[in-house]
Amino acid sequence: MPSSTLAFRDARGAWRPFWNSAHAPRAWHTAPLAEAVTWQPGARGVQWAELSLEGSGEAWRTRLVVARVDPALVRLSLDTAFTAQREANWTLNSVPSTAMLAINAGQFEATMPWGWVVLNGRRWLPAQHGPLSAALLQDSSGSLHWAMGSDVQKRAGGPVPLWAFQSYPAVLSGDSVPRRFRAPTAVSTSPIATRGPVSV
Repeated sequence: MPSSTLAFRDARGAWRPFWNSAHAPRAWHTAPLAEAVTWQPGARGVQWAELSLEGSGEAWRTRLVVARVDPALVRLSLDTAFTAQREANWTLNSVPSTAMLAINAGQFEATMPWGWVVLNGRRWLPAQHGPLSAALLQDSSGSLHWAMGSDVQKRAGGPVPLWAFQSYPAVLSGDSVPRRFRAPTAVSTSPIATRGPVSV
């Protein structure tokens, strides 16, 4: 992998580096991006913020949009949309008028989601194997849970949650970088493997 860096634009317009591949931390004990954002109020239970990032290659300029959601105040749900030919058909026009926040979730193979998917309490797609994969699910009590690696398979074989989706790669587990990411040659850099990182 080529040498690379990441920086964010601060309130004064200056670029401030926060990551360097030559000195990448094994664990994050600080949250430089969280400290840099200015949270904006959204609907009750939702806040949002934006940051401009500067990196190498395709990451030369990236706009990061983040949201902070209080699950005690906001009802979460998972949905999908297809045409009669099973082609993806999700647009902003599909979002209910009562929605406070809508985001794309998970990975895709062609037009179908990759990995475990549960919709409205019904198993839709089976879990896939992946040591760096992770899943987010909501159980019948409304509690949210993360599962990572082999635990995804165990969760998928247990009680059916209200909804669930699986994605990859998980770039953090708690505050630590997974061991596989510490040896770059062990991680695929294909487009599907590098899209949509997850923090668990």
